[in-house]
Amino acid sequence: MPNRIIKESILTSPNYNELSVYADRHFYRMLLLADDYGCFESTPAVIRGKCYPLQESIRKTDVEKWQLELRDKSIIRSWVDNGHEYSMFVTFDKHNDLAEQHAPTTPCPPWLLDEKGFDPRLSTKTLQAYELISVAVDQLSSNGKKPTYRKIQEITKCSMTTISKYLKQALITEHNESATDCYTSLQIATDATPKNHNPNPNHNHNTKKEIEKKKVPVPLVKNPYGEFQNIFLTDEQYQSLIKRFGEKEAKERIETASESFSSHKDYPKKYTNHYATILSWARLDKKRADINKPSFTVRKYEDVTNA
Repeated sequence: MPNRIIKESILTSPNYNELSVYADRHFYRMLLLADDYGCFESTPAVIRGKCYPLQESIRKTDVEKWQLELRDKSIIRSWVDNGHEYSMFVTFDKHNDLAEQHAPTTPCPPWLLDEKGFDPRLSTKTLQAYELISVAVDQLSSNGKKPTYRKIQEITKCSMTTISKYLKQALITEHNESATDCYTSLQIATDATPKNHNPNPNHNHNTKKEIEKKKVPVPLVKNPYGEFQNIFLTDEQYQSLIKRFGEKEAKERIETASESFSSHKDYPKKYTNHYATILSWARLDKKRADINKPSFTVRKYEDVTNA
């Protein structure tokens, strides 16, 4: 990042002069991380590594405390995007009049998005292209036509990259089904059609089935069970255990597993699928019963498995 200018007005700033000595120093170091819009990633661990690479005494908790102080004094404003924390210097534009601004390095702060969900920090040319694409998508949808890549490009004359960026941003900001359908249509639009047997030169080999396979599955919600609340099962898995063993025995097996996981620190890492673990241990119990051997404790399951 380029050098930053600090004006003398900072010496009489009410908010700034209420900072502690440590937060004051932290402000100057973070200022060097800001892009041309005053934005930067402020995840404490990242700030710790970038601002204090040679000061091992500085801890992540120190960074969190100083950044909280800067937020309380309205010097920075923060938001979270995709698990990362970002911040923006509130009066950056006022004190840094740049002749030319480079592309932003962070996601757009939510409070800066315009009414259509676009990032106003983008160039005027890009925003004009987005406006054309938005009109084309609405026009095609209102006519009952599927807004595919070819049709959007015929109307707007925009590139594949620009259309893709627009639709991807629409997915993030709108979260609606039409945006998802439109983006999926964009992905498969380069395939040949019955009317056009010559596929697009930039052929996309993804079929509809392949796109469905690549979709990220929705994580299953697992509930904690057992005395120590360390056995995690979905509702379907819990009901399956009751159906297989009966309610009483299923609860006993869950409690046994909960005690075992609590007393063995390596078990949570070794046995990640708790439902499969309970079924496996049940099969071991059945084998012991078949050969008339005395019952083993859960702690010896591992020895039996390796025998």
